[in-house]
Amino acid sequence: MDRGAQRTLAVALMWAGLAIGVAKADEAAADTPEQVEKLINQLDADTFAAREEATAALIALGDEAAAAVAKELESPRSAEVRRRGTTIAKAIRLNRMARDAVRLDELLALVRGAGQRDLDQEALEGRLNRLAVVLSEATGNKELKLPVHFNAVAEQAVDLQRGQVKQALVMADSVALSVVEDSIILADYAAEVSIAKRSIIIARYAVQVNNAENCVIISGRNLHVSMDKGSAVISGRDCQVNVSDRSILAGEKVDSHNPKSVIFVNGKPDKLRTNIKPADACQAVTTPGLVIRPAKDANPLAEKIVVTYSMGSANSRGTNFVLFTRVGHQREYVARVGQDLRSPDGSEIPGLSGWTLRYCSSQMAVFSNGKEESALEVTRR
Repeated sequence: MDRGAQRTLAVALMWAGLAIGVAKADEAAADTPEQVEKLINQLDADTFAAREEATAALIALGDEAAAAVAKELESPRSAEVRRRGTTIAKAIRLNRMARDAVRLDELLALVRGAGQRDLDQEALEGRLNRLAVVLSEATGNKELKLPVHFNAVAEQAVDLQRGQVKQALVMADSVALSVVEDSIILADYAAEVSIAKRSIIIARYAVQVNNAENCVIISGRNLHVSMDKGSAVISGRDCQVNVSDRSILAGEKVDSHNPKSVIFVNGKPDKLRTNIKPADACQAVTTPGLVIRPAKDANPLAEKIVVTYSMGSANSRGTNFVLFTRVGHQREYVARVGQDLRSPDGSEIPGLSGWTLRYCSSQMAVFSNGKEESALEVTRR
Protein backbone atom coordinates (compact mmCIF):
# COMPACT_ATOMS: atom_id res chain seq x y z
CA MET A 1 0.00 0.00 0.00
CA ASP A 2 1.57 3.36 -1.04
CA ARG A 3 1.76 6.39 1.23
CA GLY A 4 -1.13 8.13 -0.49
CA ALA A 5 -3.40 5.15 0.05
CA GLN A 6 -2.27 4.89 3.66
CA ARG A 7 -3.13 8.55 4.28
CA THR A 8 -6.56 8.10 2.70
CA LEU A 9 -7.24 5.04 4.84
CA ALA A 10 -6.07 6.84 7.99
CA VAL A 11 -8.37 9.79 7.31
CA ALA A 12 -11.31 7.50 6.64
CA LEU A 13 -10.72 5.60 9.86
CA MET A 14 -10.42 8.86 11.79
CA TRP A 15 -13.76 10.05 10.47
CA ALA A 16 -15.30 6.65 11.23
CA GLY A 17 -14.34 7.09 14.89
CA LEU A 18 -15.44 10.71 15.15
CA ALA A 19 -18.76 9.97 13.54
CA ILE A 20 -19.99 7.87 16.47
CA GLY A 21 -19.92 10.81 18.85
CA VAL A 22 -21.49 13.19 16.36
CA ALA A 23 -24.26 10.70 15.62
CA LYS A 24 -25.39 10.66 19.25
CA ALA A 25 -25.49 14.45 19.35
CA ASP A 26 -27.40 14.76 16.13
CA GLU A 27 -29.55 11.60 15.80
CA ALA A 28 -32.64 13.57 14.82
CA ALA A 29 -30.86 15.57 12.14
CA ALA A 30 -30.77 12.95 9.45
CA ASP A 31 -33.18 10.03 9.51
CA THR A 32 -35.03 10.61 6.23
CA PRO A 33 -33.90 10.79 2.59
CA GLU A 34 -34.67 14.52 2.59
CA GLN A 35 -32.44 15.11 5.59
CA VAL A 36 -29.67 12.99 4.05
CA GLU A 37 -29.88 15.20 0.98
CA LYS A 38 -29.67 18.24 3.24
CA LEU A 39 -26.45 16.90 4.76
CA ILE A 40 -25.01 16.26 1.31
CA ASN A 41 -25.78 19.87 0.36
CA GLN A 42 -24.06 20.92 3.57
CA LEU A 43 -20.83 19.30 2.38
CA ASP A 44 -20.47 22.38 0.17
CA ALA A 45 -21.32 24.87 2.93
CA ASP A 46 -19.39 28.13 3.29
CA THR A 47 -18.02 27.34 6.75
CA PHE A 48 -15.51 24.64 7.54
CA ALA A 49 -17.38 23.68 10.74
CA ALA A 50 -20.60 23.03 8.82
CA ARG A 51 -18.82 20.87 6.26
CA GLU A 52 -17.11 18.89 9.04
CA GLU A 53 -20.41 18.36 10.84
CA ALA A 54 -22.10 17.05 7.68
CA THR A 55 -19.20 14.73 6.90
CA ALA A 56 -19.27 13.13 10.34
CA ALA A 57 -23.07 12.86 10.36
CA LEU A 58 -23.17 11.10 6.98
CA ILE A 59 -20.48 8.63 8.06
CA ALA A 60 -22.46 7.92 11.22
CA LEU A 61 -25.56 7.14 9.15
CA GLY A 62 -23.59 4.49 7.31
CA ASP A 63 -25.68 2.36 4.95
CA GLU A 64 -28.63 4.77 5.22
CA ALA A 65 -26.56 7.42 3.47
CA ALA A 66 -24.40 5.21 1.26
CA ALA A 67 -26.64 5.18 -1.82
CA ALA A 68 -27.19 8.94 -1.81
CA VAL A 69 -23.47 9.62 -1.38
CA ALA A 70 -22.63 7.23 -4.22
CA LYS A 71 -25.16 8.97 -6.47
CA GLU A 72 -23.65 12.38 -5.67
CA LEU A 73 -20.19 11.09 -6.52
CA GLU A 74 -21.37 10.18 -10.02
CA SER A 75 -21.54 13.90 -10.76
CA PRO A 76 -20.30 15.90 -7.75
CA ARG A 77 -21.27 19.55 -7.58
CA SER A 78 -17.77 20.68 -6.55
CA ALA A 79 -14.24 19.46 -5.88
CA GLU A 80 -14.91 19.81 -2.14
CA VAL A 81 -17.97 17.57 -2.33
CA ARG A 82 -16.03 15.06 -4.41
CA ARG A 83 -13.22 14.93 -1.83
CA ARG A 84 -15.53 14.65 1.17
CA GLY A 85 -17.89 12.26 -0.59
CA THR A 86 -14.98 9.92 -1.39
CA THR A 87 -13.87 10.01 2.24
CA ILE A 88 -17.42 9.33 3.44
CA ALA A 89 -17.93 6.41 1.06
CA LYS A 90 -14.63 4.82 2.13
CA ALA A 91 -15.41 5.27 5.82
CA ILE A 92 -18.88 3.73 5.41
CA ARG A 93 -17.36 0.77 3.59
CA LEU A 94 -14.68 0.29 6.27
CA ASN A 95 -17.28 0.52 9.04
CA ARG A 96 -19.40 -2.08 7.28
CA MET A 97 -16.40 -4.40 6.92
CA ALA A 98 -15.46 -3.98 10.58
CA ARG A 99 -19.05 -4.63 11.66
CA ASP A 100 -19.26 -7.81 9.58
CA ALA A 101 -15.63 -8.81 10.12
CA VAL A 102 -14.55 -12.42 10.06
CA ARG A 103 -13.03 -13.06 13.47
CA LEU A 104 -10.70 -15.99 13.35
CA ASP A 105 -11.49 -17.13 16.90
CA GLU A 106 -15.21 -17.22 16.09
CA LEU A 107 -14.63 -19.16 12.87
CA LEU A 108 -12.42 -21.68 14.67
CA ALA A 109 -15.00 -22.04 17.44
CA LEU A 110 -17.35 -23.45 14.80
CA VAL A 111 -14.87 -26.27 14.18
CA ARG A 112 -14.79 -27.27 17.84
CA GLY A 113 -16.47 -30.63 18.16
CA ALA A 114 -15.33 -31.86 14.74
CA GLY A 115 -14.06 -35.06 16.36
CA GLN A 116 -17.58 -35.81 17.56
CA ARG A 117 -19.04 -34.56 14.25
CA ASP A 118 -20.92 -31.97 16.24
CA LEU A 119 -20.72 -28.71 14.34
CA ASP A 120 -22.92 -26.24 12.48
CA GLN A 121 -21.95 -26.70 8.84
CA GLU A 122 -24.26 -23.94 7.63
CA ALA A 123 -22.78 -21.39 10.02
CA LEU A 124 -19.24 -22.46 9.17
CA GLU A 125 -19.81 -22.20 5.43
CA GLY A 126 -21.39 -18.79 5.95
CA ARG A 127 -18.24 -17.60 7.73
CA LEU A 128 -16.03 -19.10 5.02
CA ASN A 129 -18.06 -17.42 2.28
CA ARG A 130 -17.74 -14.13 4.13
CA LEU A 131 -13.97 -14.70 4.39
CA ALA A 132 -13.78 -15.15 0.62
CA VAL A 133 -15.61 -11.84 0.14
CA VAL A 134 -13.28 -10.05 2.57
CA LEU A 135 -10.16 -11.38 0.88
CA SER A 136 -11.57 -10.59 -2.57
CA GLU A 137 -12.23 -6.97 -1.58
CA ALA A 138 -8.90 -6.59 0.19
CA THR A 139 -6.82 -8.01 -2.64
CA GLY A 140 -8.87 -6.69 -5.55
CA ASN A 141 -9.25 -10.22 -6.92
CA LYS A 142 -12.90 -10.38 -7.97
CA GLU A 143 -12.50 -14.01 -9.07
CA LEU A 144 -11.50 -15.20 -5.60
CA LYS A 145 -13.86 -17.83 -4.19
CA LEU A 146 -13.85 -20.93 -2.02
CA PRO A 147 -12.29 -23.96 -3.73
CA VAL A 148 -15.02 -26.34 -2.51
CA HIS A 149 -18.39 -26.23 -0.75
CA PHE A 150 -20.13 -28.55 1.69
CA ASN A 151 -22.73 -29.57 -0.88
CA ALA A 152 -19.93 -30.95 -3.10
CA VAL A 153 -18.44 -33.29 -0.49
CA ALA A 154 -19.65 -36.33 1.42
CA GLU A 155 -18.58 -37.48 4.86
CA GLN A 156 -16.49 -40.59 4.67
CA ALA A 157 -14.17 -42.66 6.80
CA VAL A 158 -10.48 -42.16 6.22
CA ASP A 159 -8.47 -45.04 4.77
CA LEU A 160 -5.45 -44.85 7.06
CA GLN A 161 -3.49 -47.23 4.82
CA ARG A 162 -3.78 -45.08 1.71
CA GLY A 163 -4.49 -41.77 3.40
CA GLN A 164 -6.13 -40.35 0.26
CA VAL A 165 -9.47 -38.58 0.02
CA LYS A 166 -11.33 -36.88 -2.82
CA GLN A 167 -14.60 -34.93 -2.61
CA ALA A 168 -14.70 -35.91 1.05
CA LEU A 169 -15.73 -34.28 4.30
CA VAL A 170 -13.37 -35.45 7.03
CA MET A 171 -14.00 -34.47 10.65
CA ALA A 172 -11.73 -35.67 13.45
CA ASP A 173 -9.86 -34.69 16.60
CA SER A 174 -6.63 -34.82 14.59
CA VAL A 175 -6.01 -36.13 11.10
CA ALA A 176 -3.03 -37.12 8.94
CA LEU A 177 -3.50 -37.68 5.20
CA SER A 178 -1.22 -38.13 2.22
CA VAL A 179 -3.40 -36.69 -0.57
CA VAL A 180 -6.44 -34.43 -0.27
CA GLU A 181 -8.36 -33.24 -3.36
CA ASP A 182 -11.58 -31.23 -3.60
CA SER A 183 -12.28 -31.97 0.06
CA ILE A 184 -13.00 -30.29 3.39
CA ILE A 185 -10.85 -31.33 6.34
CA LEU A 186 -11.91 -30.14 9.81
CA ALA A 187 -9.80 -31.03 12.83
CA ASP A 188 -10.47 -30.18 16.43
CA TYR A 189 -6.74 -30.05 17.13
CA ALA A 190 -4.35 -30.69 14.23
CA ALA A 191 -4.16 -31.65 10.56
CA GLU A 192 -1.17 -32.94 8.62
CA VAL A 193 -1.38 -33.34 4.84
CA SER A 194 1.28 -34.19 2.29
CA ILE A 195 -0.47 -32.93 -0.86
CA ALA A 196 -3.58 -30.75 -0.92
CA LYS A 197 -5.42 -29.44 -3.99
CA ARG A 198 -8.59 -27.33 -4.19
CA SER A 199 -9.48 -28.09 -0.60
CA ILE A 200 -10.34 -26.41 2.68
CA ILE A 201 -8.23 -27.48 5.66
CA ILE A 202 -9.00 -26.08 9.12
CA ALA A 203 -7.58 -27.07 12.50
CA ARG A 204 -8.03 -25.16 15.70
CA TYR A 205 -4.38 -25.46 16.76
CA ALA A 206 -1.94 -26.70 14.12
CA VAL A 207 -1.79 -27.40 10.39
CA GLN A 208 1.13 -28.74 8.38
CA VAL A 209 0.99 -29.19 4.59
CA ASN A 210 3.91 -30.15 2.38
CA ASN A 211 2.50 -29.09 -0.98
CA ALA A 212 -0.69 -27.04 -1.44
CA GLU A 213 -2.43 -25.63 -4.50
CA ASN A 214 -5.56 -23.43 -4.63
CA CYS A 215 -6.63 -24.22 -1.08
CA VAL A 216 -7.93 -22.38 1.97
CA ILE A 217 -5.79 -23.36 4.94
CA ILE A 218 -6.58 -22.04 8.42
CA SER A 219 -5.02 -22.71 11.80
CA GLY A 220 -5.62 -21.11 15.15
CA ARG A 221 -2.02 -21.21 16.28
CA ASN A 222 0.76 -22.85 14.24
CA LEU A 223 0.68 -23.25 10.47
CA HIS A 224 3.45 -24.47 8.19
CA VAL A 225 3.31 -25.02 4.43
CA SER A 226 6.42 -26.08 2.56
CA MET A 227 5.28 -25.10 -0.94
CA ASP A 228 2.12 -23.28 -1.98
CA LYS A 229 0.56 -21.99 -5.15
CA GLY A 230 -2.53 -19.83 -5.14
CA SER A 231 -3.85 -20.63 -1.65
CA ALA A 232 -5.20 -18.44 1.14
CA VAL A 233 -3.17 -19.34 4.23
CA ILE A 234 -4.30 -17.85 7.56
CA SER A 235 -3.04 -18.46 11.07
CA GLY A 236 -3.90 -16.96 14.44
CA ARG A 237 -0.21 -16.84 15.31
CA ASP A 238 2.70 -18.29 13.33
CA CYS A 239 2.15 -18.54 9.56
CA GLN A 240 5.18 -20.00 7.80
CA VAL A 241 5.18 -20.74 4.07
CA ASN A 242 8.61 -21.60 2.72
CA VAL A 243 7.89 -21.17 -1.00
CA SER A 244 4.77 -19.24 -1.98
CA ASP A 245 3.51 -18.33 -5.44
CA ARG A 246 0.46 -16.02 -5.79
CA SER A 247 -0.58 -16.89 -2.25
CA ILE A 248 -2.56 -14.82 0.23
CA LEU A 249 -0.89 -14.97 3.63
CA ALA A 250 -2.20 -13.68 6.96
CA GLY A 251 -1.11 -14.23 10.54
CA GLU A 252 0.14 -12.53 13.65
CA LYS A 253 3.65 -13.51 12.56
CA VAL A 254 4.16 -14.27 8.86
CA ASP A 255 7.31 -15.80 7.44
CA SER A 256 7.87 -16.66 3.78
CA HIS A 257 11.40 -17.43 2.61
CA ASN A 258 10.70 -17.33 -1.11
CA PRO A 259 7.53 -15.34 -1.92
CA LYS A 260 6.47 -14.65 -5.49
CA SER A 261 3.53 -12.33 -6.24
CA VAL A 262 2.24 -12.86 -2.70
CA ILE A 263 -0.33 -10.63 -1.00
CA PHE A 264 0.17 -10.21 2.74
CA VAL A 265 -3.02 -9.28 4.58
CA ASN A 266 -2.84 -7.20 7.78
CA GLY A 267 0.91 -7.67 8.13
CA LYS A 268 4.02 -8.84 6.32
CA PRO A 269 7.40 -10.42 7.10
CA ASP A 270 10.08 -8.20 8.59
CA LYS A 271 12.35 -9.03 5.68
CA LEU A 272 11.68 -9.97 2.07
CA ARG A 273 14.09 -11.03 -0.66
CA THR A 274 15.60 -8.05 -2.42
CA ASN A 275 16.16 -9.81 -5.75
CA ILE A 276 12.47 -10.28 -6.61
CA LYS A 277 11.68 -9.33 -10.20
CA PRO A 278 9.15 -6.49 -10.61
CA ALA A 279 6.65 -8.91 -12.16
CA ASP A 280 6.92 -11.10 -9.07
CA ALA A 281 6.68 -8.27 -6.53
CA CYS A 282 4.69 -8.82 -3.36
CA GLN A 283 2.29 -6.40 -1.74
CA ALA A 284 0.74 -5.78 1.67
CA VAL A 285 -2.89 -4.77 2.19
CA THR A 286 -4.91 -3.88 5.27
CA THR A 287 -8.56 -4.69 5.93
CA PRO A 288 -10.76 -4.37 9.01
CA GLY A 289 -12.78 -7.28 7.62
CA LEU A 290 -10.40 -9.89 9.02
CA VAL A 291 -9.52 -10.01 12.72
CA ILE A 292 -6.72 -12.43 13.47
CA ARG A 293 -6.29 -12.21 17.23
CA PRO A 294 -9.06 -12.56 19.82
CA ALA A 295 -9.68 -9.80 22.33
CA LYS A 296 -8.61 -12.12 25.13
CA ASP A 297 -6.51 -15.24 24.84
CA ALA A 298 -7.31 -17.18 28.02
CA ASN A 299 -4.77 -19.80 29.08
CA PRO A 300 -5.79 -21.26 32.47
CA LEU A 301 -2.76 -23.56 32.88
CA ALA A 302 -0.12 -20.97 31.96
CA GLU A 303 0.58 -20.17 35.61
CA LYS A 304 0.27 -23.75 36.83
CA ILE A 305 2.54 -25.94 34.69
CA VAL A 306 5.53 -25.71 32.35
CA VAL A 307 5.86 -28.14 29.42
CA THR A 308 9.52 -29.10 29.20
CA TYR A 309 9.37 -31.68 26.40
CA SER A 310 6.81 -32.82 23.87
CA MET A 311 6.80 -35.53 21.25
CA GLY A 312 3.89 -36.16 18.94
CA SER A 313 2.05 -35.44 15.73
CA ALA A 314 -1.38 -35.94 14.24
CA ASN A 315 -0.55 -39.40 12.89
CA SER A 316 1.16 -41.03 15.88
CA ARG A 317 -1.25 -40.65 18.77
CA GLY A 318 -0.16 -43.88 20.42
CA THR A 319 3.30 -42.49 21.21
CA ASN A 320 2.39 -38.85 21.85
CA PHE A 321 3.43 -37.59 25.27
CA VAL A 322 4.75 -34.55 27.11
CA LEU A 323 6.92 -33.92 30.14
CA PHE A 324 5.87 -31.13 32.46
CA THR A 325 6.52 -29.64 35.86
CA ARG A 326 4.35 -27.60 38.18
CA VAL A 327 5.35 -23.95 38.34
CA GLY A 328 7.84 -23.50 41.18
CA HIS A 329 8.53 -27.24 41.49
CA GLN A 330 11.26 -29.50 40.12
CA ARG A 331 9.44 -32.82 39.88
CA GLU A 332 8.71 -33.84 36.30
CA TYR A 333 5.53 -35.64 35.24
CA VAL A 334 4.59 -37.56 32.10
CA ALA A 335 1.27 -37.02 30.33
CA ARG A 336 0.00 -39.03 27.36
CA VAL A 337 -2.66 -37.98 24.87
CA GLY A 338 -6.12 -38.95 26.09
CA GLN A 339 -5.02 -39.48 29.69
CA ASP A 340 -5.65 -37.37 32.79
CA LEU A 341 -2.75 -35.50 34.36
CA ARG A 342 -1.78 -37.67 37.32
CA SER A 343 1.23 -38.74 39.34
CA PRO A 344 2.95 -42.05 38.47
CA ASP A 345 1.12 -43.72 41.37
CA GLY A 346 -2.25 -42.57 39.95
CA SER A 347 -2.90 -39.89 42.55
CA GLU A 348 -4.15 -36.43 41.57
CA ILE A 349 -1.68 -33.62 41.00
CA PRO A 350 -2.63 -30.54 43.05
CA GLY A 351 -4.50 -27.97 40.95
CA LEU A 352 -4.74 -30.23 37.88
CA SER A 353 -7.77 -32.36 38.69
CA GLY A 354 -9.84 -33.11 35.58
CA TRP A 355 -7.25 -31.91 33.07
CA THR A 356 -6.35 -34.17 30.13
CA LEU A 357 -3.70 -33.93 27.41
CA ARG A 358 -5.60 -33.68 24.11
CA TYR A 359 -2.86 -32.97 21.56
CA CYS A 360 0.87 -32.40 21.43
CA SER A 361 3.60 -31.71 18.89
CA SER A 362 7.27 -30.80 19.18
CA GLN A 363 6.22 -27.16 19.68
CA MET A 364 3.10 -27.17 21.81
CA ALA A 365 0.66 -29.12 23.97
CA VAL A 366 -3.11 -28.68 24.36
CA PHE A 367 -4.93 -29.63 27.54
CA SER A 368 -8.65 -29.71 28.32
CA ASN A 369 -10.84 -30.20 31.37
CA GLY A 370 -14.08 -30.52 29.39
CA LYS A 371 -14.99 -26.86 29.83
CA GLU A 372 -11.75 -25.01 29.15
CA GLU A 373 -8.68 -25.52 26.99
CA SER A 374 -5.10 -24.44 27.54
CA ALA A 375 -2.38 -24.40 24.88
CA LEU A 376 1.22 -24.18 26.10
CA GLU A 377 4.41 -23.76 24.13
CA VAL A 378 7.24 -26.16 24.91
CA THR A 379 9.88 -24.56 27.14
CA ARG A 380 13.19 -26.35 26.88
CA ARG A 381 15.20 -26.71 30.05
